[in-house]
Parts: sequence; C-alpha cells; structure tokens
Amino acid sequence: MTNVFVKDDSGFDITFTVDDSSGEDVSLASISSVILKMKKIGALSTTIFGVCTVTSATIGQCTYSVQAGDFDTIGNYATELELNYAGNRIVTAKLADIYITGDL
Repeated sequence: MTNVFVKDDSGFDITFTVDDSSGEDVSLASISSVILKMKKIGALSTTIFGVCTVTSATIGQCTYSVQAGDFDTIGNYATELELNYAGNRIVTAKLADIYITGDL
C-alpha cells in the first residue's frame, strides 16, 4: 500500500500506528523518541528526518506534523519510524511507501 500526498502540501498531521509482525499494536509507553525517516527511492540520503509525537502509547500511535518543504520533490519514498528506547535500544518499523505527486 502506498500513501499519496501532493507536492508542497504542509500544515497537516500524519498518524502512524506501529504493529508487530503478527499485527498486534506495539506499546510506545517506554519510548524516548520516535523519528520519521523518508528517503526517495534510489537516493543516497534521507530526505525527511523528523520527530513524531506519541499520541496514544498503548496502541502504538504517533503523529508527524508535515512542515513546509517536506513534500517539495515528486517521487516515491521509502518510509520508516525509528523507535528509540531507554538504554540505547533502537527498533526500526518499516512503513508503507509514500508517493508525492504533482497537483492538477
């Protein structure tokens, strides 16, 4: 599944739910930070590296507020959340790709 957004749109939130391999919600209660990473497929570096806000820890939900300039380049982006726990434990949650399209 790919999520589609329009180039240069900003000022809205995207909510993510983190699930484990069996589809169960992952608790974010002991998370010190959640980082959204997006990289245009084929690019060498991360395009977006932004902090998410945990909105419902018990069901694994967090939100990223899209900023001006985040969606400024059309293309398909690999997307993941970096879950940072106390004690330097890091878990990466792969997400559905995001596609940035032009407007009409």
